[in-house]
Amino acid sequence: MKIPLIFFTVTVLTCSAVPAQPVKLQEGSKIGLINLVSDETKNAYWALTVFNNFEETKAVDWGIRGYINEGIKTRIESGSNYHVIVINDEAVNTSCPSQLTNYFGQITKQTKKCLSELKNEYGIEILIYVAESSGYIAGTRYTKGYGVHGVRNEGFIHANITMYSVSLEKFYIFFPTIMDEISRKTKRPRSSKPVPLLRYIDKEEKLFTVNERVQRIVTGLIDNYLDWYFSRIPIDPPLRRELSSQ
Repeated sequence: MKIPLIFFTVTVLTCSAVPAQPVKLQEGSKIGLINLVSDETKNAYWALTVFNNFEETKAVDWGIRGYINEGIKTRIESGSNYHVIVINDEAVNTSCPSQLTNYFGQITKQTKKCLSELKNEYGIEILIYVAESSGYIAGTRYTKGYGVHGVRNEGFIHANITMYSVSLEKFYIFFPTIMDEISRKTKRPRSSKPVPLLRYIDKEEKLFTVNERVQRIVTGLIDNYLDWYFSRIPIDPPLRRELSSQ
């Protein structure tokens, strides 16, 4: 059973009462990784009126999920003595609830049971979730995942992914927390890049061009996000920053 994406829609409320203290780990600790990013681009064009809007989901063979997994493993393992264990999301116990947090952003008893099983099975101390998230383009429209988007005469390539780190000792999301968001400590790098609209979107034929150039920009945006995330994740001993970026 896949970890539901609704988990990432409610995390803005998560851990408001938890102090932003580094999570202490032993040298050689195992860190679990569940990655829900798909192998499909999410492409859309928004015109002046809804009658001319169009969207497309297109499968690609870029191996983005594997690219993210390898990027996370490299940034953690090259900058520490920790070990990353990639957990197949299909292997997650079916007892996991449809929501991992309640209305108040607290991890529920049922979710704790599910996470405890993962901790016991894989011997992990913390768990990193990765999923596609939503962002805004041109200040008006939201995008999800990665791909090509256009708003009237403006074109963009975007890569909206979000990661959350969960302590499996006290069962709370420790990065990013709501206090991080309020204090703007977690102001992430841009998740989109402006591009010439007509190079990637044919408004007349309602077609998108998703090519190797789009792939290079997407992976570049992902690398920027991973560098940002692992330069700030509060764990002790910390990652050696000079080794954690690629």
